[in-house]
Amino acid sequence: MTSTPTPTPIPPSTSTQALLSAAGLVKTYGPTRALDGVSLDVRAGEAVAIMGASGSGKTTLLHVLAGILPADQGAVTLQARSGPMRIDGLGERERSRVRREEFGFVFQQGLLIPELTAVENVALPLLLTGHARDAAEAHAAQWLGALGLGGMEQRRIGQLSGGQAQRVAIARAQATGARVLFADEPTGALDSATSADVMTALLDSTLAQGHALVVVTHDPQVAARCGRTIRMRDGRVVPEEAPEVAR
Repeated sequence: MTSTPTPTPIPPSTSTQALLSAAGLVKTYGPTRALDGVSLDVRAGEAVAIMGASGSGKTTLLHVLAGILPADQGAVTLQARSGPMRIDGLGERERSRVRREEFGFVFQQGLLIPELTAVENVALPLLLTGHARDAAEAHAAQWLGALGLGGMEQRRIGQLSGGQAQRVAIARAQATGARVLFADEPTGALDSATSADVMTALLDSTLAQGHALVVVTHDPQVAARCGRTIRMRDGRVVPEEAPEVAR
């Protein structure tokens, strides 16, 4: 698939303001500093890849940015629909609400519910936020169709290929109108051709709306398709090397 339309297209944002901002993040596990003073901005309409060796802190950073884990120090600020919000200052219940309403998630294995159909999986976050079932499933079906899965709404996850299941996960992440999508190794279990298709679906469906995408990946081909790459080592962001001057 070369292009992914959205059911309700929104022009990309031209704002230079950070949609999600982190300042001085510190997260420790015993004597280990998984994050050691990390700061970064993610803007609307931007795709950012986070790369690093195992243990570098990249997944911990994603979890702190998304409010899954609280930081020990530092601030995470989201430009939410209701205005600026300090995620690090929220309790677990409020962080859960923000994750449901403002963020979307795509993981390596999808984390879909095998007992549910594709349309039920996509509608689930809408049902959890109080939408009527008929409306939620109609909207979910729109997203499945936009991602090339029209006619597969009633299939269970075990009846889909790996790439199709990941597109269900993308549809689920998009269905709530999430302004920031977090993807943790979204193509890690896929072959190269399917990986390219899934990344196309993920990038097109997110950036066409002017939303932001944060991808943790070990795959340089995935990172190359994002607008910017942040490299981590020992819990810190590695500064970009200045290009060498030809002599």
